Amino acid sequence: MLLAKLFGVLGVVLAVAATSGAARLLHLDIHLHETYFAFSPNLVLWFCSLTSINFAILYYAAEKFAPTRWSRALGFAHFVLFSLFTVLFIVLAIGAGRWDSAHAEAMR
Repeated sequence: MLLAKLFGVLGVVLAVAATSGAARLLHLDIHLHETYFAFSPNLVLWFCSLTSINFAILYYAAEKFAPTRWSRALGFAHFVLFSLFTVLFIVLAIGAGRWDSAHAEAMR
């Protein structure tokens, strides 16, 4: 139950960060094969938030309905690795956006 709460809190924190505009730093523009894509770091926050909430639901359901207990050490390792992934993914998205805006002429 603790892991479900941890993932739930992480998901709510990321959702609040996405709605408050904390990631409105820069956007990422990709031009690939005559197709133009524009991504916002908010999309990264929403993706990580929804994934974290999904993990919270899975851990809660597994605790409630499965007759066996999951390894707590593996669960905490999963939470720590997912948290690191979230931080690195957000940093890379913001960094890629800054690099793209600084080197716009190199992309043409």
